Formats: sequence, C-alpha cells, structure tokens
Amino acid sequence: MIKDTFWIRPKALSRRTALKAAGVSLALPFLESMAAPGKAPKNPYRMLSVLCEMGYTSDYFFPDAKDTGKNYKLSPYLQNLKDFKNDFTVFSGISIPGANGGHSASKSFLSCATNPAASSFKNTISLDQKMAQKVGHLTRFPTLPLSITGKGSMMAILDSGVTLPAISHPSELYKMMFIEGKQSSIEARVNDIERGKSILDVVTGETQKLNRKISKNDRQKVDEFLVSVREAEKHLQIQKDWVHQTKPKTKAKQPKDITDRSALGMKIRLMYKMVKLAFETDSTRIATLYLDGGDFGNIYNVPGAKITDGWHPLTHAFKDNKKKILKNIDDDLFKAFAGLLKDLKSTKVGGEDLLSKTMILNGSNLGHAGRHSNDNLPVLLAGGGFKHGQHLAFDRKNNYNQANLYLSMLHRMGINESKFASSSGTMKGLELI
Repeated sequence: MIKDTFWIRPKALSRRTALKAAGVSLALPFLESMAAPGKAPKNPYRMLSVLCEMGYTSDYFFPDAKDTGKNYKLSPYLQNLKDFKNDFTVFSGISIPGANGGHSASKSFLSCATNPAASSFKNTISLDQKMAQKVGHLTRFPTLPLSITGKGSMMAILDSGVTLPAISHPSELYKMMFIEGKQSSIEARVNDIERGKSILDVVTGETQKLNRKISKNDRQKVDEFLVSVREAEKHLQIQKDWVHQTKPKTKAKQPKDITDRSALGMKIRLMYKMVKLAFETDSTRIATLYLDGGDFGNIYNVPGAKITDGWHPLTHAFKDNKKKILKNIDDDLFKAFAGLLKDLKSTKVGGEDLLSKTMILNGSNLGHAGRHSNDNLPVLLAGGGFKHGQHLAFDRKNNYNQANLYLSMLHRMGINESKFASSSGTMKGLELI
C-alpha cells in the first residue's frame, strides 16, 4: 500500500550525464530522473488503457445517437456495466484523424499517428509513454505494457517510434513485482544493466562513425536509431535505481498461467487482477492491455455459449446468427471489465477507492471490424476523477478528434501540456471533479 512518506531515488542523474563512446559525448536532454527527490502524492492518479483489436459490434455498443447526456439508456453491451453507470462516460462519433488501414490503426490508438498502413509509417509517442516521461520514474516500473497472447503490444510507443515489448504471462509479472531475488541475483542484475549500458556506448560510437560514410536518407534513419539508444539508456538508469529497493508485500498468491489458447476470457480477467495489484502497491501508475485474438482462427470460448468460429472470422460475419455468437464474446469482455471496475471500487488506497483515482480507457481502433472501418470508434472512459454517468455524442459521420480526450487525460494526470498529437483542446463535455 502507498504510504505518505518521502520517496527517495537512490541517486539523481547529473545534468551533465552523457553517452560517451569513441571520443563522442552525447548530452542527454533533461530527464525526470535528474529532478530532486520530493514528496509522493498520498494517492496519485493512475491510467490503464485497454485496446480490443477485434472491435466491439457497434449495433450493441453505442447508445441511440439522440439519447445523450446523463439520462441515456444503456446499450446492450453497456448493460453489463449498469452497476457502474455513474463511473464511466461513453463516447460516440469520435475517431483518430488519419489513422487508417483497418487493423493497422491499432498502432495509432494511443499515439494518434497518421497513416499507419503506409510502408513509410513512423509512429509517434503514445499517451502512456507521454505520461511515463513525467511520472514513470516515481515507481519501479515506469509503465507496464501487457498483452494476452504474447504477440506483442502495438500500444506502448516511445518517442523514437519504437514499440515496447509486452508482458503476457501473469506469473512473470507477479515475480517482477513481488518476488525478491537472492543477493547474488541482484548483483547479477546490476551487472547486466551495466553491461547493457556499455553495449549502448559502443553502439553510439559506431553509429557516429557510420554517419560519415552513408547517404543523407540513411543518416536520418541512423539518427532515429540513436534516439532509441538514448531512450534505452534512460530506462536502464531507472532500472538500476530500483534494483536495491525492497519490493512491496502482497497477500495475493502467485497466479498460474493459463495455457488453454481458447480461454481468452480467463486470461483477460487474470490480467485485470494483476493490473489492480500493480496499482494498489504503486508498482506502476501506467499500464496498457492489448486484447488481440491470437491466430486468425483462434476460438474465444465463453462458458455456456456455443462458439463455432474463431474470434476474428466472427467479426467479418454479417449474418444475424453469427452476430449473435459474436455478441456472446463481446458480452464476456464487458463482464470481465465490470469485474475490474468492481475490484478497483472495492479497494481503498489513501482513504479513497482505487477506481476514483484510476482512469481506464477502453476501446478499439475499429469502428466496424467487418468492414475494417476506422471511423466512429467504440470508446469509453471510466474512473479517474471525471464527472461521469453520461453519453457524449458527436457527429458519427464527421467525427470529433479523439486526441482531445487524451489531452484531458494528461491534464488529469497533472501533466499540463497544451497539445497532444493533433488535439485542438481538451474533450468537450468531459469535466474534472
């Protein structure tokens, strides 16, 4: 649990810290790790973003377009969240300008980068990593990128455009957060980090030498690579700072990984439990969870329902009988999400329930999965100190910019940026408590 005490980093980075190799010294920009230690908030805000790459059937997700404001009627999917109606806001008529290419738009869900289907696409920093730049150093894990199938994340994007690898095994995540290593293992970890830094030094020097021999276009690519090296250097330093810090205690037992590929609902529920533990113990304040369908034909089994086709193929089936089968899957996703909201709301940290201090973005990069449409995205925001209990409806043909929602979320985190990606301001109608 979080205590009202001073957080202390073992060592603040010097402003003169630089990457040095082959006679080249690269000064780092100002990093949060260079700041002086201060007082941790008693109960800080947190953020979880959940991306369902398979989409949610729009017919069952959205309330009626004219049924707006506080007294709107819950849609079939949102009925699963009826106990928490005053704890979330559902949006319609929003999307990410220029995020196209069907499933490819998952790369842009949190970054709002344009034209992700292009071969020349270069991603930009994602919302979670923007937050991590400001508050990530305050916790053992600046962010936790998670997935359910081990196929990666698509969500957590560094400033350099590099996608962070995702953790897909709850048992591994539990060990990272709560299991103390032996002293020999700790020292070995420190050595690994130092070795990693020395490798980065060599790489930096060699790429600088290479720059003198290659074309202008290639130099641009190398410069982008050097940005990635600097990002890696920063993360290595943060890791080293936390190696000797005692891990938090928990009464929760180490989970067993679910090996049944079709038990996707169970995997999602288990990951939600792990996220709740991570937030409760302040192991991190920022997490992402990528829900992909596994292989194309992978079944999503739902207890009590007969699922005859793979999750992905079902999203392309337009016949009513197939839509009903798919509805069983989507209902299960929202029941799992309701379980997360219940867990967070029943958990007290710093005298407040955890849900009130946790922003949870839940949505998809697909407005209509069957047509691979990237317009009118199904998105809701729960918790996190906003005035909820409403349907904010925008034009479903000429969509409102989803990046404005992300700017509001940055402000809630205490990061008073004037702009995020293509945003033109904060989200209309979404107010802070």
